[in-house]
Amino acid sequence: MGYDMYCRGDHPEYAEAGDRFMRTTGNTPEAREALATLERIEREGAYFRLNVWGMGKAREMMDRFGMLHWADHPPWPSNDHLTNDDWENETPAYLAYDEACNEVRGFVAEMPGIAGVKFGSNDFWWVRPGEIEDALRIYDTLPELERRDARGAAEWWDSWVEWLRHVGAHGGAEIR
Repeated sequence: MGYDMYCRGDHPEYAEAGDRFMRTTGNTPEAREALATLERIEREGAYFRLNVWGMGKAREMMDRFGMLHWADHPPWPSNDHLTNDDWENETPAYLAYDEACNEVRGFVAEMPGIAGVKFGSNDFWWVRPGEIEDALRIYDTLPELERRDARGAAEWWDSWVEWLRHVGAHGGAEIR
């Protein structure tokens, strides 16, 4: 269990390769090629994963550095009106509900940094580029000693910061 995080932009072939991989069965040339494409794009910055402990550590460190804020997100829309058919067939009613959920997932508070709640669940949160830029601007002003301490506390910290820089410049991140 963990957090799968995806870059929201500049990787259109990623979804296509994922669809191709899901359509294949067994160890076929098509499956291997699709998987190789997915892995290449992930190495180029389309994907980052932290397990539950790692995300807890990332939140703790980002909060300590002032990169997060704890504003409440807007309320989730009601889904009481949806039927099983709506969910299974992605009817217009479901699509309208999902769009309303996207407004919550991508909310931006009038505070610097990233809403910490977006790193607290796998609800397809959208961390927008401006939030990431704010958080990195705060991080970049820290004394080198504090940044060095972060690297010592988590061996993946530098990779995490570089991934944030990448997704901040390419449409933000989706947290699943």
